[in-house]
Amino acid sequence: MFALLNKFRRSEDGIAVTELAVVTPIFLLMFLSTIELGHMIWYSITVEKGLRSAVTYAGRVELHDAETIQQTKNIVMTGGPTGTAPYLVSGWSDPAASVIFSQRVYTQPMTGGSEDIAEVVTSVTADVPYVPVVGVLVPALEYLMKTNFHDGQLYITLTHEQAIIGN
Repeated sequence: MFALLNKFRRSEDGIAVTELAVVTPIFLLMFLSTIELGHMIWYSITVEKGLRSAVTYAGRVELHDAETIQQTKNIVMTGGPTGTAPYLVSGWSDPAASVIFSQRVYTQPMTGGSEDIAEVVTSVTADVPYVPVVGVLVPALEYLMKTNFHDGQLYITLTHEQAIIGN
């Protein structure tokens, strides 16, 4: 009986399978995390590009009425002022996604002059939920980035500003 146990203990058959069983989940987690991180970067860049286009458009328009504000929001979400194109990222279909349009006047005192310089600046903020591909990183990110989570969902929040320069 002891001879059989000794033979089993000294046998090296199956060592490669055991190593593979230990290492595979680690490599799989690394692979899926890389895919998720790449998608998250693409997602953020896409939202930022739409936001940058919208704030550039808003900076070229001097009168911001309800129509031009809606066109600005459409550019953020779809890339076009009509809003008929598909969303740039899938998170815009979520009712919790938002685009906030605001204007501020910044004044700078002129030295040696009598008048202050006043500049109107348009600010557009996008707050869109991130839709994960795999969802591997979401629990870790929730632990690390608590401020970007609302109701258990990761949000991409970006703001751009542009001085109104007109046509």
